[in-house]
Amino acid sequence: MLVVAILAVTAVFALRDDGDDTATGPTTPELSTSPPVSMTPQSPTSTPSSAPSTSPSSKSDGKQNATDCTANVSGGDLTGDQARAGALGFPVSLAPGWQVIADTNVPNGIGVVGVARPVPTAKDWMMEAVVGESNLVASMDITEQASKLLTCVADGPGYDGADPTLNTPKTSKVTVDGVDAARVDADVTIGDATRGLPGDVVTVIAVKTEPVTFFLATHPIGDAASQSAVDAIIAGLTVERG
Repeated sequence: MLVVAILAVTAVFALRDDGDDTATGPTTPELSTSPPVSMTPQSPTSTPSSAPSTSPSSKSDGKQNATDCTANVSGGDLTGDQARAGALGFPVSLAPGWQVIADTNVPNGIGVVGVARPVPTAKDWMMEAVVGESNLVASMDITEQASKLLTCVADGPGYDGADPTLNTPKTSKVTVDGVDAARVDADVTIGDATRGLPGDVVTVIAVKTEPVTFFLATHPIGDAASQSAVDAIIAGLTVERG
C-alpha cells in the first residue's frame, strides 16, 4: 500500500510514505497520528476522515447498513496493549518494531486499528495488519463479506495512482480462536514500476461475531519474511466472548 495516508503506517494496502515521522513511546504503544499519503491514521479524538472513496457507495454512518463499498467509517484505538475492534483483536507485541496505527482509509471499516511498517526495499510503500468492524449488512454472510472487503480494498484509496489489478482470489473456511471465519487471499499487482515491487498479497479474514469483524493484512508479493510476520499475527488473533 501506498504510504500515503498513514505515514507512520497504514498499509492495509500499499501505502506510500509522505515522509512524516511518528515516534512511539519506549514502553507504551501509542497510535500514530501522522498522515502518510494514501491512508491517514487518526487519533481517537480527531474527526474521522472524510476523504472521498473510489468505491460506488457513500460513507456509512457506522452501522451495518452497507451493501457495497463505502469509505472508511472510523479509525480505532488501543485497548491496553491490544489492537481490538469489537470482539476481534491481537496484542501489538506480536509485531515488534511495527508502528501502531489507527487507519481511517480501510473501506467499510469501523474502528480500524493495528500495526504497519514501511517496506524497506520499495519506494514509499507500507505493509500493515489491522482489525475492524464491518459496516456491511448482517444478511451478507462472512464469505461474501470477506470477498467484498477484498474488492473494496483493492479499489480503495490505499492503491490510488498505483494502477492496481486484483488477481484471482483464494477463499477458505477457517476458525479464529474457535469462531467460524472466512478467509480470502489474493495478489494485488500494480502497474507503477517506480514503487520497486510487483504489488501486495492481501489477506482478509471475516469473523462471525456480532457485528462481523475482520482482519486485514498486506505484504509484498514474494516476501517470505513478511508473510511469516503476518502469519504470526493471524495465529495470535483472539475473539472476546460476551
